[in-house]
Amino acid sequence: MILVVVDRFSKRAHFIPCQKTIGAPNVIDVLFRYVFCYHGFPNVLTSDRDIRFVNTTYKELTKRLGIELAMSSSNHPATDGQSERVIQVLRRLLRSHCHLNLHSWDRTLPMLEYYYNSTPKHSPFEVNLGFMPNQPKLDPSNELDAKNTSTVELTKKLKAIDVEVREMLQEAAVTNEEKRNPGRKEIILKPGDYVLVHRIAYFTKGEYWKTQPICLGPFKVVKRIHDNAYEVDLPAVRKTHRGLNIEWLKPFKKKDRYIMEKPRSQDELIHRLAEITSVIGYTDDKQTLYCQMTDVDPRIAVEVPLHIFERLSLSRKQAVLKNFKQLLQSFQRERKMSWLLLLT
Repeated sequence: MILVVVDRFSKRAHFIPCQKTIGAPNVIDVLFRYVFCYHGFPNVLTSDRDIRFVNTTYKELTKRLGIELAMSSSNHPATDGQSERVIQVLRRLLRSHCHLNLHSWDRTLPMLEYYYNSTPKHSPFEVNLGFMPNQPKLDPSNELDAKNTSTVELTKKLKAIDVEVREMLQEAAVTNEEKRNPGRKEIILKPGDYVLVHRIAYFTKGEYWKTQPICLGPFKVVKRIHDNAYEVDLPAVRKTHRGLNIEWLKPFKKKDRYIMEKPRSQDELIHRLAEITSVIGYTDDKQTLYCQMTDVDPRIAVEVPLHIFERLSLSRKQAVLKNFKQLLQSFQRERKMSWLLLLT
């Protein structure tokens, strides 16, 4: 496993070989040994949601060191896109130079790190240190005079890495500029606005995942994390993290008016049972379901007592509940209902 650390300002990177079994306390030890002792302690440390970084021990250690943790948004690794891009470059370099000897990757890492940080036009070395370190000459003209062939091979390898890294970074800069800038739309949300959440960010992939609606909601925006991420008031039954990237959010446009209001009495509710389109939640005692109904504002949850919901025809209950199998499983564990067993 390789721990990749990138400075946000200078773009200087460190490629640190680690064991897969490394724990949260050891991560701090590795960072101190290879990063903090050379650059000092950062104000903010951005990372993905790896189990080592969400560990309480890791959070406590960084808090005591005065480091603010910033986690990437759920289902959106591009939040830390700079590190993700460096990882892509590193993978390509490793494939090019270690495919013939897979056990040499850890010895090749220092070479890759050096040439990555010494790229032309204000290299990470120059931005970070204020000057450009001396470069190896890599002169292959006197190969015939070499007394040791291994030194010649090392020189050729360093030269190949140097050329490949420079070409790769220049190509990546041009490609990213062409792909990312055209057609980019800026969406600004405010706390209190309502949004629709894409199913990729809302559901965990399962048996009925592809049959889910493309967007679910609306859900209320609780707060703005930054320009590209917002905290959304998702239902408590969902285990998805509430911080979502703007990529998975779509502003909810309310109609000028809705044809129907929610039922005002049980008699009216029984009469309009066929208008139920989905189940979105339930009460703590599992005796009342929260449903959405046709032509009723989707932000309004209609409370349907369980004994009334059971009056629906079998086919209608299957149609309403099929896309919420994960929700049904929690019902089955606590209350055995015959109409739920039909979906297992």
